[in-house]
Amino acid sequence: MSAEDRISLARSRNATNNQLDDASAYFDLGPRRITSTGISHYMCSRNNNFSNRDQKGRIIVHDRGMEYATFGYHGGSRSITASGGNIVIEGVPGSFEQATPVRVETMDMAEGAAMFKQNNGSIKIGDGFISDFLVIDSPLGGGALKISLPVKEKPSTAIKIAHSKDNFASFQEVSDVTVSSGMARFETKENGVFVARSTDESLSVIAIAVSVTVVFILLVLVIGTAIYCRIHPSAAESVRNQGRSLERGWSGEIH
Repeated sequence: MSAEDRISLARSRNATNNQLDDASAYFDLGPRRITSTGISHYMCSRNNNFSNRDQKGRIIVHDRGMEYATFGYHGGSRSITASGGNIVIEGVPGSFEQATPVRVETMDMAEGAAMFKQNNGSIKIGDGFISDFLVIDSPLGGGALKISLPVKEKPSTAIKIAHSKDNFASFQEVSDVTVSSGMARFETKENGVFVARSTDESLSVIAIAVSVTVVFILLVLVIGTAIYCRIHPSAAESVRNQGRSLERGWSGEIH
């Protein structure tokens, strides 16, 4: 803000009285371009000069999407445009006792991942982010929200929803998540950060296949050995004699 603007704000343009008694009741600075993010505080020095009133506020500037939605006893619905598609938030009817304003922010995967790294985040759910980040800033006061979050589905992957209540620091898995037609749907009574994560199930399939193969080979060896010994009794006796020799040798070493 220029020095001229600051002087105009402080003096209500041309007022000369130290309590602005001669100032106009109306002041219009005109539009100004915001060039940086952050929080700017403002107040009215005239209205703050009395014991029975004040006028203060703040302007919050974000470089990401932020919207307000109100949910009440009958629910309500809001669709929010994000980089990965429209996020739909619905109030569960009967869960809100009164009209409750909820502030919602969205971040694309790159922005959310950067915020996660900046906050030294810890997450043990899934292998990678596959959705925009949804931030519900306001307490829900006991109300519940149904959220439909667009996800990037991949073959042979399971999709899970991670939730952080401590500003990206740590995440827990959300239960009862359903996924269909590129949307992950879940319900929450808590605010915080929500994001979808993918888990590569092909690795689990490979591990199961290897385990089954090993068990099958062991069974074949055991059954094959039993059949061979039945057909060749002398071989079975030789194996038993070797076993007794080993047992005696071990017993001697132990004593």
